[in-house]
Order: sequence, then structure tokens, then C-alpha cells
Amino acid sequence: CCLLAVMAYDLYAVICEPLRYPMLLSHQVCLQLAGSACACGAMVGLGHTSFIFSFPFCGPKAIPHFFCEIQPVLQLVCGDTSLNELQIILAAALIILCPFGLILSSYGSILATILRIPSAAGRHKAFSTCSSHLIMVSLFYGTAIFLYLPKSQL
Repeated sequence: CCLLAVMAYDLYAVICEPLRYPMLLSHQVCLQLAGSACACGAMVGLGHTSFIFSFPFCGPKAIPHFFCEIQPVLQLVCGDTSLNELQIILAAALIILCPFGLILSSYGSILATILRIPSAAGRHKAFSTCSSHLIMVSLFYGTAIFLYLPKSQL
């Protein structure tokens, strides 16, 4: 999520601030943004891992999923995890929704800038610059919606 937000900021700088792009995203700033995104992901993963290993496990030792996510692993825990599940959901919402808000604000500015471009060829070129990122954001957040929202809310 954080890396997608950094990429959206990069697109914002390319399309909305092309003359200031080298200043806004210098080599040092790019390294800091990428490092921050990786650090955020590592901290969340480390937090979940250390958190889950503090519980005793019982029952079946198999998770009926392709990948090992925190929610299915919590189903293997012996004991009450309702408070911990609430904390995980709130933390996940923060980690998912804050970058999504940044992505939406970047694309709002990008869309406003694209609509002000006088030529159709210029608008097409600017939109094609964003298309691969838009596909990635749609795939990531679309998958997250279907995986994490309860089936009754869909």
C-alpha cells in the first residue's frame, strides 16, 4: 500500500509538476520514500509475527488458504482473540486506508491536470502514463476488498 502511494506521488510529480520533478523527487528523496515504504511493510510483518507467536496453538495445523494471513492463523489459536482481532483490523485499516487516501488525492490532482491539457494527444499520453499504475491499484485494492470484507457486506 505504501509503495503504491509513493508511486502515485511520483506520477503526480511527473504530470502535475514536470518542471519541478527533479527537485521534488531527487535521488535522495526517492531512496527515502522507497526505504520508508519497505520499513513500514517490515514493521507490520514483524509486529504480526511476534504478536501471533505469543499465543498457544491447538486444533488442526493446516490453514485452508493459498497464503498465510494473520486472520486464518488466529483461528488456530486456543483462547479468546477478539480484542487482538479488533486491533489487527484497526491497524490494517490504517495501513490500507491512509495510502489509499494519498493515492486518491494524487489521482484527483492528476485528473484535474489532464483535463486542462488542450490537445487530445497530450491527454492520451498523460493518461497512458498512469494506466499501468491504475491497473495495479485496482488489482491490489480490488483483491483486498474481496479477501477482507465479510461476504455479507459484498
